[in-house]
Amino acid sequence: MLWKLYFVLAIATFLISLQAFLTDASVSKADWRYWCFLLLVALFAPITLPSIVNQKIRRGLRRVSSKRSSDNPRSSFDLKSLTRLR
Repeated sequence: MLWKLYFVLAIATFLISLQAFLTDASVSKADWRYWCFLLLVALFAPITLPSIVNQKIRRGLRRVSSKRSSDNPRSSFDLKSLTRLR
């Protein structure tokens, strides 16, 4: 089951990278180094992609929580805030 998921992710990554590679006019399509790079991307993306997505999600959650805490810096009342209400 895990191998099937790996191959599906590898093929999907290869197809997306291949599409970007073929539409890029600045890259030589005859150079073997670019094709090797595409194969390496396809092989390693299923391994590295989940950790990259996880890191992006965690950063987004930190930004949201820090934004909320900066909007409301005090969660409890103190004496100074009560005297300002008068």
